[in-house]
Amino acid sequence: MTTKAGTLPPASEQGDATYSDAAFYHVTVTADDEQVVVGSGVALSETSADGQQTIELAIGPARDFYLAISPRYEVVSRTVGETTINSYAPAEFMAGAEDAAAFATDALRLFNERFEPYPYTELDIVATSTLALGIEYPGIIAITLHEYDPDDPVNPNVPNQIYMETTTAHEVAHQWFYNMVGNDQLDEPWLDEAVTQYATYLYYLDMYGEQAANEYKGSWNGRFSRVDNEPIPIGLPVSAYQGAEYSAIIYGRGSCSWKRSPGRWSKPLLTPSSRITSANTNGASSAPKPSANWRKRTVSAIWKICLKNGYISDQIAILDIANL
Repeated sequence: MTTKAGTLPPASEQGDATYSDAAFYHVTVTADDEQVVVGSGVALSETSADGQQTIELAIGPARDFYLAISPRYEVVSRTVGETTINSYAPAEFMAGAEDAAAFATDALRLFNERFEPYPYTELDIVATSTLALGIEYPGIIAITLHEYDPDDPVNPNVPNQIYMETTTAHEVAHQWFYNMVGNDQLDEPWLDEAVTQYATYLYYLDMYGEQAANEYKGSWNGRFSRVDNEPIPIGLPVSAYQGAEYSAIIYGRGSCSWKRSPGRWSKPLLTPSSRITSANTNGASSAPKPSANWRKRTVSAIWKICLKNGYISDQIAILDIANL
């Protein structure tokens, strides 16, 4: 791809495709009336004329903008505090949409308590044809249709509902680790993925207790075993990993590294503070300064854990935190 800044390298076949700093997004979408339009943020206005609809969307601060459109989408909604969760899927997969909404409700509630309150007034979940199990975007997560179909298991030994719960909790956790606390997902993918895996462990711990959490943690060892527990560095760019290495090291070995650093994710460290709203009732963007102290404390703790355990050198900058 060629831009004004020059030619960009091709995206890797695994991992995230893009990286960007936090910004405000104001997007206008025009589509046929039969299309259901789902995007990051909230709809500021919606109009329809001559068989076409125009929707004005806004979100910010956010690290990306995502849009999903389908004439087959139906929706189920739930509420957690001031946040509305909307779960979209084709009619034949609405049982899966109900599951995704329920899991997201639990994850959002638990992470609100453990971390910072979720920064937006909406969280959307969309069933898509993505080849990944799930993909995170600000205010919206995409989950593979494969997980919605009970007759087409992702793994014949594991019910799709278990995959759905793990994927949903993981992608909801990314709203904190990738979006609120940001990193370069292309050059340092372990920073958000491994931390998010650990946050998913905390979800299982809070929901079901230590036994269930440890059973989930066993999946990290299973991933790492795909490369015979070869001590490949966890801090490489996405493009440096070949074949099974990316999943094994980023989601497996990297996650095990966080679990070896107990006691660092306590309530005093992760204290809820201010909230970001996507838009006010007048349709203008509104963004109170969100939790700068929380970010600094969190980044400081991650830095100390990494240095103490030898995961990085003291010459490497860990996180790129937006100056919001």
